[in-house]
Amino acid sequence: MNGSPDAEFEEVPERAPGPREAKDEDRDRIVEMGLRFIEESPYQGFLRLNPEAISRTVEATMASPAGTVVVLDVSGKLEGMILAVLYEHPFTGDRTA
Repeated sequence: MNGSPDAEFEEVPERAPGPREAKDEDRDRIVEMGLRFIEESPYQGFLRLNPEAISRTVEATMASPAGTVVVLDVSGKLEGMILAVLYEHPFTGDRTA
């Protein structure tokens, strides 16, 4: 890099890799990650794989003011996700995540 205005610069991505709120177009990849989680975790023997149920859960969580879905976006590829929901604890009445 020579500092001249005509020097070539590496393109800067629009957004740095990292967590972000999920978008509607992320749903299929989130469902894939949910299925993989079940297949590779100790829950494998206890939970039936149901991509439609996962998709409904993701959609409802994204639409809920008490929920959020966050994905890990690494150069445009989703590498991780988490769903979080606030609810009233059944014993204390406290808002719980």
